[in-house]
Amino acid sequence: VDIYSVEKGYERLCVLEGASSFITHLDWDSTSTYLQLNSGAGERLIFKIVGEQSELADESALPEQLQWASWTGVLGQTV
Repeated sequence: VDIYSVEKGYERLCVLEGASSFITHLDWDSTSTYLQLNSGAGERLIFKIVGEQSELADESALPEQLQWASWTGVLGQTV
């Protein structure tokens, strides 16, 4: 998944890698720091994105106050 900055004229900031299949659902948290993806292989991946850096986040280490701005995914704790 490629992440672009609208504010920087659609400059590509980073590429999120790790999904073994196509992406079915995508949701940002309310601060636009975390992004969760569901894939066609039944994976739920969560990325922490800060500026141009991204890392795959461990679900057990997510902040307790994390709130998703949307939840379209079919995998995860609130399903």
